[in-house]
Amino acid sequence: SDLFGTFGFPDTRPFFSRRIGISQNPKTKEATRVPILAGARLSGKINNDLRIGLMNMQTRKVKFGSDNYLPATNYTVVTAQQKLFSRSSIGGILVNKENLLAGIPESNRNDFKAFNRVAGLEFNYFSKDNRIETETYFHKSFSPNVVSDATSFAHYMGYHHPNLDLNFGYVRIGQNYNAETGYVPRPGVNNFYRPINLIFNPKNEKVSKYINSYGFGVEGNDVYSLSWRRLDSETAFSFFVNTPNQSEVSLGYFMGYTLLLNKFDPTNADENPNPDFYKNVVPLDSGAYKYRTFFLSFNTSNKNKFIVNFDGYGGKYFNGQAAIFESSFMYRFQPYGSLNVDCNYTNISLPKPYNSVNYWLIGPKANISFSKTLFLSTFFQFNTQTNNTNINSRLQWRFKPVSDLFLVYTDNYFAQNIPNYGVSAWTPKNRALILKITYWLNV
Repeated sequence: SDLFGTFGFPDTRPFFSRRIGISQNPKTKEATRVPILAGARLSGKINNDLRIGLMNMQTRKVKFGSDNYLPATNYTVVTAQQKLFSRSSIGGILVNKENLLAGIPESNRNDFKAFNRVAGLEFNYFSKDNRIETETYFHKSFSPNVVSDATSFAHYMGYHHPNLDLNFGYVRIGQNYNAETGYVPRPGVNNFYRPINLIFNPKNEKVSKYINSYGFGVEGNDVYSLSWRRLDSETAFSFFVNTPNQSEVSLGYFMGYTLLLNKFDPTNADENPNPDFYKNVVPLDSGAYKYRTFFLSFNTSNKNKFIVNFDGYGGKYFNGQAAIFESSFMYRFQPYGSLNVDCNYTNISLPKPYNSVNYWLIGPKANISFSKTLFLSTFFQFNTQTNNTNINSRLQWRFKPVSDLFLVYTDNYFAQNIPNYGVSAWTPKNRALILKITYWLNV
C-alpha cells in the first residue's frame, strides 16, 4: 500500500483509493456512488532497489434526473520508488483522472472538468542509526484553465534519541492545488507541526521495577492562511509514565484556538438523517474561539490477552462545555482470534439558543481464525450521531500465498425512530454482497 497510499502527508494525499467509485452530484453537492466496471493493478520489484506500481480503473456513466449524468471516468496511477543509501528513497507519482464527457448533454457537460492530474516527487532520508529522519515532497496539480498556485510542498525533520524526541514539519498547500483522486481537505493554508518529548529513565531499581520511563511532551500544530492570518492552533502539554510491560498513563492540558470564517454547528447535528433533529439548530457566529480542556489517557500493554485503551477529555469547548470519553476493550484467545468492543460517548453542552447533544458510538468486533487459511471478521456499529446501525462481515480464504478470496456482506439500518416521518429503528437503508479475488503473480 505504501507504493500508492503514502505519498504526501496525512492531510495532502495525492491518491486516496476510496475516491474511486464515488462522485459528487453537481446539483445536490452530495457524494454519489458510481459503479466500477473493471480495473487492474500491478506492483512489485524490478530489482532490489527499484519498485513500481501501476493501476487503472474504469467507472461507468450514471444518469440522474432528466438529461443529467455523472460521466464515466478513467483513473490511472503510476508510481516508482528507488532505494538510496542504506534506508532512504526517492519516489515519484502520477495520478490521472479523465472524465469521458462524450455523450453528456451540453447543459450538463460544463458541470465537470475534462481531467485532473497530479504529479509529484518525494525524498525520504533515514540515518543508519534511525535517529535522523527527513521527508520532503513537491506536488503539482493540473486542471483545465488553472495555471497558478496549484502546488503543494512539505518538509519534515525528526531527531529521535532515547531521551529526546524532536519533530518539526511544514506544509504549504496552494489555493488552487486540487487532487480530485486524493485527500486534501483544506487547500490554501500553511501548516506547522511541532511535537517534542523529553524522556527520563529511573536509575533506582526499586522505581524501575514499576516505571520504565516517564517524561513530558508537547504536541501542537498551527494553521495559517497563505497571507499568514492565524486560523487554528492546538497545543497539548502532557506528563506520561510507561511501565516495563509497555502500559502507559498520561495526563495533560489542551489549549485550542479556532477562527470560524463562517457560521458553524460544532455538534454536527445535520449528520443525522432526521430533519427534526437539526431544523432549529442555531450555528455559532463566525469569529475567534479559545477553549481549554484537561485529558487523561490510559493504555495497557498489547502483550496482554486483555487490552484496554481509554481517553477522556473535559473542559471548555467553543462557547460551552464538552466531555468526551473514548474506550476500547479487546480480549485475545490465541490462536483462534479476538473480541473487541469500542465504546465512545460525547456530551456537548452549549448555552441557549445553541445546540447541545449526547452521542453514543458502540462497536463490537470479532476476528476468528478457523485455520491457517480461513478467517472470519464481523463488525457491528451503533451510532446515534448519524442514526445508523451497521453490520459488516467478511469471510477470507487464502487459497495460496498472497492470494485471497473475500466474501463481504454489509447492511445498514436506522438506529433510532424518526417518528414524524414513519421511520422505525432497524428499518433497512442499504445492503450489499461483494465477492473479491486477489491473485499474486510472481514474474
